[in-house]
Formats: sequence, structure tokens, C-alpha cells
Amino acid sequence: APSAMAALEALEIMYQRQQQQQMMSAYEARSTQQQKEGHMTRSTHSLGVPMVPENGAAPSGVQLNQPYVGLTTPTAVSHIAPTTATSGGHHAAGESMVFIPVAPAKLSDGALVIGPSTLFASSLTDPNSGRPQWVEYVAPPAGESDSPWTSIQCLAWHRNRSCAFDQIYYDRQLGNFVIALPEGQLGNIKKASYDGKALMFDSASDYDQHLDTGVAVTEDSLRELMKGVTTDAKDRDEVPRFQPSIQFFKDKSEFVKWHGEKQGFFISWLRGDTKPELIDGLTLHLLIFGPMNPGHFLYDSLYPAWITAVRFGYAFSPMNILPVDEGETKAARQTPHWSVLKHFGRREVFLTSELEDASVYSFSRLLVGSRFMGHRNPQRSMAMPGSYSYENAFFLFSQRLLAGFELAPWPNEMLEVEEWPSSWGCRGVIADNKRFDAELKAILMDIAAKSEALFGCDITFLRWEDYPFREQLAVIASSNLYISSTGTGMTRCHLIRPGGVVVHLGTMERLGHPERYQSAYRDVHFATGSPHLSSVYYPRRLWNTYGRLQREGVIDAIQRGVELFRQPINMPRPYSEGLSPTSLSWERYCNSTSDNCRAVVEVQNGNFEAGEHRAKDTYMCEYCSWVDFFNLAPMWSPVGCRDGDTIVHCPLDHRLYASVMDPDHVAFDPQCYDEEVAKIRSAKESMLREAAAKLNKDYKNLTASEAVAAMLQVQPPNCPLKVPAVPPQCAC
Repeated sequence: APSAMAALEALEIMYQRQQQQQMMSAYEARSTQQQKEGHMTRSTHSLGVPMVPENGAAPSGVQLNQPYVGLTTPTAVSHIAPTTATSGGHHAAGESMVFIPVAPAKLSDGALVIGPSTLFASSLTDPNSGRPQWVEYVAPPAGESDSPWTSIQCLAWHRNRSCAFDQIYYDRQLGNFVIALPEGQLGNIKKASYDGKALMFDSASDYDQHLDTGVAVTEDSLRELMKGVTTDAKDRDEVPRFQPSIQFFKDKSEFVKWHGEKQGFFISWLRGDTKPELIDGLTLHLLIFGPMNPGHFLYDSLYPAWITAVRFGYAFSPMNILPVDEGETKAARQTPHWSVLKHFGRREVFLTSELEDASVYSFSRLLVGSRFMGHRNPQRSMAMPGSYSYENAFFLFSQRLLAGFELAPWPNEMLEVEEWPSSWGCRGVIADNKRFDAELKAILMDIAAKSEALFGCDITFLRWEDYPFREQLAVIASSNLYISSTGTGMTRCHLIRPGGVVVHLGTMERLGHPERYQSAYRDVHFATGSPHLSSVYYPRRLWNTYGRLQREGVIDAIQRGVELFRQPINMPRPYSEGLSPTSLSWERYCNSTSDNCRAVVEVQNGNFEAGEHRAKDTYMCEYCSWVDFFNLAPMWSPVGCRDGDTIVHCPLDHRLYASVMDPDHVAFDPQCYDEEVAKIRSAKESMLREAAAKLNKDYKNLTASEAVAAMLQVQPPNCPLKVPAVPPQCAC
């Protein structure tokens, strides 16, 4: 498609420019190191980026446009920058300067200082939010050459634990991993201060400086150490769980004997192999939930495991990816989105069932941990897990995904977030959605075709089947606006340029028992969890009044998005400024009751402790956990619902929630609503004529915002849902 080719060409040009900028950055870094201590490390007045002395004080005589920003634990990445810089480093009138990265000055306390025109990606999130204090570990004695023993290190709380295993083994005969440890030589579990990366265990002195927990190393204590580490984000009972076998050996010779016995079952004994087959480097182990669906594949499978990689400091490292061979995973290898694993990891991709060349495999370092960190794992914050917390995993995921397909430079710690100034033009994408029927698609395609005239913005209607996977990413990555409804169509909004805007159109759903109509903004956490983006929402009252998207409302929402894009943006965007109408109600509820809020989040995720079975009596609360349903679906109302012989009451303070709900958060009786909304739609033109007359206009000349203002004055159908007196059968 022409628009896809144009997007690819633009990205390739910008990619080349960015590589040049990285080379300049490396040169500047070398120059900086040559400066004398105590003097200015660099003064780039032509770029408007004066650097500061080692002591952190601003240079005398240098006037700063804004304070320097001190950052710790830099994990910065950049976004593609346009190539319109003028010679000499100055920018054209009316345009923002193209920033060529220079090496930041180091302060004595290890913080980094950057100039007023730069933004490290690490500053998008609070570096202390959710940050664990300790890494707990078990490791064999240091200094032992050719040691076969497994090292284990784990961090974060048991709700979503992450572990790294050095020299863990995969036993083909068992079909399971094996932790090998020496008997009686490990003492107690220790812990070290977490500094944003994995422990390396390369010096005996490291152990002496770490704290002894007093907990002896036993099989039970190791199980407790690993508690909450899963390959499945939903931690389901019906799929294989990560439960490695723990084996203690008297000495190394007993381990060699064990391996020899295993080897006898495989052809590898003919080769005379004396050691397990080595899988070198870093390996990310995960279970793929819904492998045939690209949304679940990316955000309920790869992304949760990715958070663990970020926690251990591997945001920029190549890694093997090892999915569990379960369900439709093998069949998913024929889908276009399967290629993401190879591009994203930059190393090998293989299933557990494909480890068949040897009896025992040894992994140099295996990363495991996905529990409750996926798209369908609601949080208190209504953002993607790991997005507004210290990991900044969502933004880093965006950059690595694009870089894997060569649509952006490979991210590293020295790159910056680069906003696309509105003066460089506006591009947008309307992502197709299964909730768009033929009539609505025609409207949206017409709006896209006329987008230059309507908004001064070039908008593409992205019909997924018309574009190969890489070109889909290219169209999105070159856009400043992302427009779609709920569901999978919304999931990739985070890939647009920093400073962009997500236009969430919402939906009108017919669901439940008894059936009801209600407007909803599900999947908002993809936009809410993007601190580099802003959001606007199609009005819920407009949904309630007309029951389907109205052309005027769509144009108005996009126009508001374009206007927001053209305004200066503060990054990171304050969390509260990205919330949907339903998210705002949830935020008010949680601000009023921390205990009740926590109870809801737990039941949304299955209401069970790590290592235990999920609560059967609240399974439907987990299944129907969108906040859009709160106080509307029977199970989330005082009535409750029947799940077999069990009456289910989800743990919501109904009176309190009713007090914080928006008045437009309502459910309708379908039969009554269909009759009444038809009358409202038929009266729409006459209503707009009256509104136009008051403005001395022909109604066809009303702007979208004027039309929407008039449409919002119309009362929605008076058709409240008839709540049953007794609990109905459970249904969302």
C-alpha cells in the first residue's frame, strides 16, 4: 500500500540519521572523558545544551532555560527523529531543535545530568515506584572451577516474582528443569541490595558483603524462594506450571554419574558427550497464552516475561526465547506475529519439545517470571503492569519491538526520548476493529481520505489484512495519532511517536444475563500505561444517546486529539490525565477505600496466593473483571449471580462505588432502548437544524464540535436495566 511504503521510507531515512547521531554520541562520550576533572565536561552552546561541572553546579555565566534534571539508573532509549536540522546545529524558525545526543556529565553521586532539550526514557517513570529492595539468592561457593551447580536469584514480591537461574538443566526424559546443588555446602539463603540488574557471582568477596537471612537452604526454602514464579501470566491450573525438580548431590562425581545415566537414554552417548548440551547466553522462558491471537501473544505472553528481563537489567541484551510447547503454540509458528520472537530476542527461538538432541541441556542463564504481569491482569493503577513503575517496561518494549524490525535504532542506555514537534507535520492511523461494521468502516475510511482537509493531518485507515506485519508496525510507528475502539485493535497504540495522542472511540456492548446495553472503554491500560502519550475519549453520553458512533463525534474526537498533539506535552504525562471516564470512577473509588480497592484487584486476578489454586467462588468476578462492568453487571451489583450452586458476590462496596460513578455510567434495557434510540436518531437532523439556526448557520456548515455540543444536550433513552430480584446465572 502506498501509505505503508511512504511510512517505511520515512522510517528508513530517520533510522539512518539516528545511527549517525549514535556515532556522534559515542564521539562526544570519548571527548568528555578527556576533559579535566572539575572543569566543564562540555559546553555545546551551538546546540543549546551546556553541560555542567563534575560537582553538579551550573557553570558561571551560563543561563539555563530550565533546571538540569538529575537521573539515576539510566535505561534510556530514543525515538526516531526527523532529519530537518539546519546546518550548524541551529533549528529553523518555528521548529523544535533536532537534538544530537551528547554524553551526559556524571555527578559525584553517580546521577546523570542532561540539558533542557533532552529526556532520558528512565525519567518517564518514578525510579522508586514498585522497586524491590533486595535480591534473594542461593549460589555455590565462588572460585570453584568447572562447577556444575545451579545459582538462583529472585526479586519482587510473590504476587509477580522474577527469578534468574544460572546453570539450570533441562532433563528431556523428565520433561522438566532440574536445579542441581551440592549437599550441605550452601549454608543459608542470602540477600543483596537490588541495584537494577542481576547478580553476577564472580567474586568470593561479594558473598561476604551480603546479608544472611538465617534461612537454611532446603528444598522447602527453595520452593518458598521461587514462590510466585510462573511462565503463565494468568497462573492457570490447566497448563504446565514451572516447578523445577530440585536435586542435591554429594559431590561433583555424583552429578557426573547422574548425567551419564541420563545420557544412556539418548543417541548422545555415541558421541561420547561428558557434559550437558550448553544453551549459551541469556534465555527467556515463557508460556504463550492465546498463541493464535496477536494481542494475547504480545501482551499476555511475551510482555509479562519481558518485565522480568528488564528487572534483571537485560532491556538491551540479545536473548534466546524458549516457549513452553502447550496447546496451539506449535501451530502459531505459521502466523505472521510469530516472527516477533526472533526479531525481538535477536537470538534463537525454540520450544521445550524441540530440545531433543541431547539428554540434558544446561542453560547459562534462564529468566522466568510472568505471573500477573499481562494485559489481562488488572492493577490498581489501570495501567499496563510495569509501565508506571520503576521498570518502565512498556516504553522499552515499544522501542525494542520496533528496533527488532529495523524501524528504530536498537535501544541502549545513552539514547533519549525524542518528541515529534507538530511543526514537522501530523500523521495518524485508524486501526481497524472487529467492532466496526461495514457502515462504520465506510465512515471511518471516508474520514481518513479527507483527513488533510478536516484536520491538517494525514491519516491512514489500517486494515490489518492489507499489510504485512512489519508494514503494520511501520504505519503505526510513523504516526502521531492512534484511533480505534476497544479490544485487540487498541493494543498497539503505544507504538506511535512520543508526544502523540491516542483517540479511544469506545464501544456500546450488549451482554450479560439479563442482557443489557452499556458503553465501555476496555483496554484503556495500553494508552493509560504510556507516559509518553496523551489520550482523548469519545463522549460516553454520546454513546448512550445514539447507541453507535456518530460521524460528528468521531471527527470531534480526532480533532481534539490533533489539537492536543499540537500543544506542548509534559513527559511523563501525569497518570491521571490519561484516564477514561470509567477509569476516573475507579480512581475515585480507590482513593476513598484502599482495603476495598485491594480486595477488588485481588479478585480480578483470581483471588489466590502464589502456589495455590484460584478461588472457585469468585472465578466469574475474575473472568468479568473490567471496571466498566462495576455496579452494572449483576455479579458486580448487590444482587450477585449464580455460578452452578454458588451465589457469587464480587467484593465491591456498592454504595461507595455508586457515589463516585459518573451519571453517564448506566446500563439500558435492550428492548426499550432499541425503540427509543431509533426515535432519537431520526430526530437528529431536525435537532441539528435548530442548533444551527441559533448560530445563524446552515446545519450542514456546523463544525463537528458545534454539532456534538448540540447532540450532547439530547437526553439518552429513559430505559434503565430492570435488575432481577434474585441472582441470575452469572454472565458478564
